[in-house]
Amino acid sequence: MDDALPYPKLFSVKMVDDYFVDIVQFLNTGVAPIEYTIAHKKKLVGKATDYQLIAGQLYKLELDEILRICVRIRGP
Repeated sequence: MDDALPYPKLFSVKMVDDYFVDIVQFLNTGVAPIEYTIAHKKKLVGKATDYQLIAGQLYKLELDEILRICVRIRGP
């Protein structure tokens, strides 16, 4: 990162994979996948609290209270 940027953390990008599909589905519907165990459902609910869907785009709320966009990477 270039330290000359006013807020370099605002420009950081993390790669996102299919791991977030269940989180997006849960945020859209409020329902966990039926094949999940109770423990897995609780874990999903806990993880989903850090995320928000805004206009169909997934964002994560970080500890510094900044929403960061989750970028979906498509394979070749």
